[in-house]
Amino acid sequence: ITDIREDKAKLTTYLTAQPAAWSDVAGTYNLDFGRAAMPQPGSPSSPQRRGLGDFFGGVGDLFSDAGDFLSGDISFDKSANFPTTIGVPGENHTIIDIPKISIACTDCYVTGSFQAIGHLSVEGFKLQNFTLAASPQDFAAKLQLDANITAPLGSPDALQHTIELFKAPVPSAGIVVPKIFSLGAIMSYEVGVSTSFSGSASMAFGITASMPNTAAVIADVRHPRQSSATGFDGGVFDPNFDLKALSASVTVAAFAQPKLSFEVAITRVGKLGIALGVKSPVISATLTGGY
Repeated sequence: ITDIREDKAKLTTYLTAQPAAWSDVAGTYNLDFGRAAMPQPGSPSSPQRRGLGDFFGGVGDLFSDAGDFLSGDISFDKSANFPTTIGVPGENHTIIDIPKISIACTDCYVTGSFQAIGHLSVEGFKLQNFTLAASPQDFAAKLQLDANITAPLGSPDALQHTIELFKAPVPSAGIVVPKIFSLGAIMSYEVGVSTSFSGSASMAFGITASMPNTAAVIADVRHPRQSSATGFDGGVFDPNFDLKALSASVTVAAFAQPKLSFEVAITRVGKLGIALGVKSPVISATLTGGY
């Protein structure tokens, strides 16, 4: 399409076009994703976007310029809200189960959502820009672990382990344009544990974390140093520890990390991804002989 002309009297739009190979025109485009459809009040005769059109628009609608986006001077007023609730309170999941030590997650889950907006720019099948801004909304994460250790006294054993407990696609976060690109979002929940132990112990420990709605993360794939995070100072972290039995020397530490990942597959470019992880503070304790 090289020209668009409207005849308002006849309610007719004329499009001027010329033939072009699909391979020549499909490699240059701008995409704003995670954008909520915003109807324009007072203009009922205006064309209404539906389906894929809800995700397209000029980057200026979201950011005054690229500098605003990268500096964090952004607004989530037009962003889409992606639910990130994952895991079920009270479910039991094995983290480690080997001779001498077993650790299970007895109450691990995430509730809340992310507001997210992003921009993808491709020119001549070459990536020019891939940026994402996200803000947690009513976000809370729970990590509760039970540990049982039975080992001979003597030189301590050491163990470090990270496991992805949950992983699921985010509803309504997928976009596919055949022969151009596909975009999807996945929510996951990682738990990491490290310990050094000698002797026997039984304990329960964990942390409950919440994030302020003012927090924001900005990620830039092409210019990682321009990525930033702001507004997390108001986070609330509540650790807990319950020692049930101890005849040992034990050091134990754990963390939880919910993660929202966006992945895009671009024709002739390949797959690219941005992962936004919210890692809880590490909860740790060192015990010798008794609590």
